[in-house]
Amino acid sequence: MSSVNKWFRGLRLIWFVSAVVALGILWGIEHPIFQYHQQIQLLLRELAFALLISSVFGLTIEKIQRTEFIRLVTEERDELKRDVFLYAYGYNLPDQIREEIRKKALNSNFYRQNLTLDWEFSNPDQNDLMRVKKRYSYTLINNSDLPQAWPFRFVSIGADDPKGALESKFHTLKVRRKGGAITECTPAPQESQPHKRVFETSIQIAAHEEVFIHYEITHVRRPNGDDNYSSREMIVGITRVRLRFPEGSKFDASASCKQSALTNAPDGEPSTLYSFELTEGMFPHQALVIGWSRSEAITEGEKTTEGRKT
Repeated sequence: MSSVNKWFRGLRLIWFVSAVVALGILWGIEHPIFQYHQQIQLLLRELAFALLISSVFGLTIEKIQRTEFIRLVTEERDELKRDVFLYAYGYNLPDQIREEIRKKALNSNFYRQNLTLDWEFSNPDQNDLMRVKKRYSYTLINNSDLPQAWPFRFVSIGADDPKGALESKFHTLKVRRKGGAITECTPAPQESQPHKRVFETSIQIAAHEEVFIHYEITHVRRPNGDDNYSSREMIVGITRVRLRFPEGSKFDASASCKQSALTNAPDGEPSTLYSFELTEGMFPHQALVIGWSRSEAITEGEKTTEGRKT
């Protein structure tokens, strides 16, 4: 690509020199000597105008064509790189699987790094319901060469009790840029159903920019249940899960991903703080599954399932 850019720079120099020569000819043929050589004067004037027209064309219309050419070459190069990867490492995969990898992973402009889930559970109230304040944070990276609008979307689904979704409260969404500037907003629910609420907004991310995302939301949950978190984008780095329970309470908790339990982190202090870590990457929509229960006898019917997708 650098050789192509050098060629176009040389071409621009030729057009510029042609324009200067044309102006020089137009100025020179006004000399009195050309009054006696009008045919030569006419020939030089036509030549000068031809050079000017070609220079204007080269420096304007040709520039647009050049930009489009570079864009097409870049897209074809990126597509070739993706195809080479797929056919080198996934040649024996079914076409649908290769297409899913291309669409969800290779064509994605964003990925998340160092995800942290920090959930704080309250004591059960008189209705045997718990308030769970959920804090999410990660670094979002725009991996493309162009600015992109990143669609933030959080979906809350309460399958067992309408309160699980209807009483969900979105507290804040904070975006911290590299220079330290922090933008804060509270997305309003865009869709409300008895068992579902959707919070949405859009954030502009510059090319190759890294921004820190933090948001908090409160849900109503039962003392015995499970929950999950999944992402539209790939996740890299260290994924941390922290589950906090009130002092004196007796709860057991677990976290898993890809059908394997997460590693216990050294800062955990059961039964008030359960801390887990995952050091593997995650594909889009691969879920973290989190479960908790009171240490006392668990009655059938207290189990609950709630989905989360952002």
